[in-house]
Amino acid sequence: MFIQSFGSSSAGNSYLITDNNDINESIVIDLGINIIKNIEYLSTLLKVKYVFISHEHSDHTKYLKTFLKFNIKTKVIINKECFNELARYDSFYERIKHRFIFLNYGEYKEIDFLTVWAFKCNHNSAANNGYVINFINKNKKILFFTDCGSLDLKQFKNINFKNINAYLIESNHQEKNPSNIKEDIQQSKWGHFSFKQSAEFIDWVKMKIKNNYQEIKPLFVLLHTSYTYEKQLKELDKNLNVDFVRLERIVPTLIKLN
Repeated sequence: MFIQSFGSSSAGNSYLITDNNDINESIVIDLGINIIKNIEYLSTLLKVKYVFISHEHSDHTKYLKTFLKFNIKTKVIINKECFNELARYDSFYERIKHRFIFLNYGEYKEIDFLTVWAFKCNHNSAANNGYVINFINKNKKILFFTDCGSLDLKQFKNINFKNINAYLIESNHQEKNPSNIKEDIQQSKWGHFSFKQSAEFIDWVKMKIKNNYQEIKPLFVLLHTSYTYEKQLKELDKNLNVDFVRLERIVPTLIKLN
């Protein structure tokens, strides 16, 4: 399996997770980028059965409508509050409501070739789902969250971290004293995960699997890099003693998932 990032920043976010040996079990996470412009992926994108939406902000949903018209069989997994917000501004979503699967905080569902659990990420949106997604037939599991000012780790008390192969987590900015309203929001508990928060989360995961870490060797994928802090973050990344990839902001990045 591999993860194809089409972009990961406030300019737009979208990720394809697929397997060249079986594109029928492909998913997309977020659609803030018009990914159907990538001609080499059209055959795979037409096979995508499920789109996961984290939250309703435009850098994550701007091209959701475009994709749903392109692939008329795709269903969308989303928090009900986020759907309501999308439908409030565009009646298209209400008309195709049957194509949406609502998954709210703490809920778990088995959906076709997936099992999915949603958790709460604090952000200045109607709601914001993080997901633990298990590909049943591939024996692969990922944990994903983005645009998360703060995270209650008590939510994960029933999660077996030894079974998670990859963590796609936000690492947006370097913490400092805010100098304007944008930075104040960015660094608030309703804003975005900082490098410090992502590093602490990685250390927490390592502690959870400490006796099995060398055997599991999970991959950490850092998302949603702020343009303002890009150089500083890449310098700070050198302190991470784990297998990781920081996604490029606007350049497609391909990652193999072992």
